[in-house]
Amino acid sequence: MITKISFVGILVRDIEEAKDHFIRVFGLKPWDLGIVEMPGVKAVMFPLGGGSIELLQPTVGPDAPVGGDLARRLEKYGEGVCRLGLRVDNLDREIKRLKDKGFPIVDTGEYGKIGEEMGARMAFVHPKATHGVLIELDQTNTKVVSTVFKSGKGRTKLTQEQIVGRIFAKEYEKVTGIKLCEMPNQKDPPDLLFKAENFCYGVELVELGQFYNTRALADTLTNSMYEEFENRGIGDLYLGIGIELPLLLTHDTAMDLKRRWKNKGIRNPIKACARELADFLAEKVPSPKNISESDTFKVDSTPYPALAELSKWIGVRRCAAHDERRSDKRAAPLIIVGTGYLLPNLHEAKSFFEAVVQEKIVDRSRWSRPVDRAILIVHDLPRKHIYEPFSDPDETKKQIALISNLKNAFDEVWTVRALPQAGKQQAHRIF
Repeated sequence: MITKISFVGILVRDIEEAKDHFIRVFGLKPWDLGIVEMPGVKAVMFPLGGGSIELLQPTVGPDAPVGGDLARRLEKYGEGVCRLGLRVDNLDREIKRLKDKGFPIVDTGEYGKIGEEMGARMAFVHPKATHGVLIELDQTNTKVVSTVFKSGKGRTKLTQEQIVGRIFAKEYEKVTGIKLCEMPNQKDPPDLLFKAENFCYGVELVELGQFYNTRALADTLTNSMYEEFENRGIGDLYLGIGIELPLLLTHDTAMDLKRRWKNKGIRNPIKACARELADFLAEKVPSPKNISESDTFKVDSTPYPALAELSKWIGVRRCAAHDERRSDKRAAPLIIVGTGYLLPNLHEAKSFFEAVVQEKIVDRSRWSRPVDRAILIVHDLPRKHIYEPFSDPDETKKQIALISNLKNAFDEVWTVRALPQAGKQQAHRIF
């Protein structure tokens, strides 16, 4: 049975303009992540009445395997409602009911796999059978997002840290045979304290969603900058040049950056940064021919207010990047956001893992109490009902294992799946 409308998806040509229009006309507030870029599409959501309004802008051509369907629809029919999300209480029963009535159910493919990872299952009804609107049916299975666990006769609300900590302690005993007892922790860091025999364990937590928040902002920034270069026809001028915005782009700094842009009253800060970067380079680097290996220029906040918040200094240098898609094999300008974060030419998951985890690599002398063993946990329990699943636990382990300096800061590193799947192990030890 259908229980509620979960979202309405609206196809738009310019998501920035549409977002501002919905804010101005309807007084809606977008979700904390703002506009995020996913394969083939940009999206922004407006939570409303237990559901949401979702604006979608294709970023690929009509022939693209992912997002091409949206591009074709926009090209043929223009802007308008394209998707409707309906929550059901039993997806299997609803699929059978619709099939019995002759409705075509679209193969869920990757979207179905993603849904299961997120604690939900999805299926789609082909738009030809629903007057041109793609219907998404979803069934939410997990109850963990309510952050309520049974405790004694009643129910006790637990924090995100307590939930992950209890899952970890249970799995830790299974793997190591050591029973961890939770200790009260008045000050951070670390996030959690455990005791086992005469040893004290300090545990730091990193929410997986932080990696994706960080990546989404960096992706959107760099894509907007490349788009601005292309629109101005200046991309070829800076071939083989690396442009570095030396901001340590972690989750906290990304959120702080958005707040500072907002406090300055900067509208569309991503596009503003792209325009200002092009203007800045035209002023400071009119000809890249004489650039040394590492020329650095200070950003003046007066003519470049948005860019100055992103970075006080910009480094421009020669780089050896190559683009195999070009006939001359030369690379477009390589925009680097943060230490080691190369986008989009060298897009590696390791980079944003490294950047976010830097927040948790601290001097143990600053911890609230001495510990005998320091543990880092990367987990998938959302703080604000935004699911960021472990798409592949083994791949996640490989990514974290690449960060060599973790071994200098932590004795053990684990991933914990707080949004479980049937038959899946909830905790994995990296080292």
